[in-house]
Amino acid sequence: MLKKEKLQGSEVTFDDYLSLDIKKTWLGIRAEPWSFWFLCGYFFFEYTQVQLIYPWLAIIPWGQIFILGALYLILVSNEKKWISNPCNTAIIIFFLHVLISSLLAFDTERSFKYLNVIANWAIMYYCVICVITTKKRFYVLMLLLLLACLKMSQHATISWVQRGFSFQRWGIAGAPLWFGDAADFGLQMCLYLAWAIAFLSVIYKSNGIY
Repeated sequence: MLKKEKLQGSEVTFDDYLSLDIKKTWLGIRAEPWSFWFLCGYFFFEYTQVQLIYPWLAIIPWGQIFILGALYLILVSNEKKWISNPCNTAIIIFFLHVLISSLLAFDTERSFKYLNVIANWAIMYYCVICVITTKKRFYVLMLLLLLACLKMSQHATISWVQRGFSFQRWGIAGAPLWFGDAADFGLQMCLYLAWAIAFLSVIYKSNGIY
């Protein structure tokens, strides 16, 4: 008898992802380029801020390493380096606007102190449009972000229960830094709810659940 040929990662289809076949999904993810892995690593550390929750992990700047690593891998790869989109012009104009505003600011020193934030976002945008070019990559990235948000929502729920189902004046915070403020965390949870409903609807429909 002939042995069944082993399935290659490039042969895994998007329907295999939607069917929640963990083995095939893992094979598909393994076949993705390193730039995709680095970009996912960046979003993991940015969303969870696990290095701030566990200080012993903060020995190196994980987020900066992963995003700059993704940028380097994109530039040295054979894939297309630029994706045409009207949003590109808007991002460039916005970055120039921030730069000019920093130059003309009342406190230029303080403005330039945080210029790395917008520079980081510009690099992240470029990496996303160059790397997330297939439905499978978009699926995995969305799943990663949803799982990070799920972890934050679980933490918030546990904190609420431990308070005796009561609320403090400052509310409930999520992961440190970007979601450390209760208002920002609340907005993120609203977005998470919409993402989760849309994501699950696609999976349920593709599997004939409804």
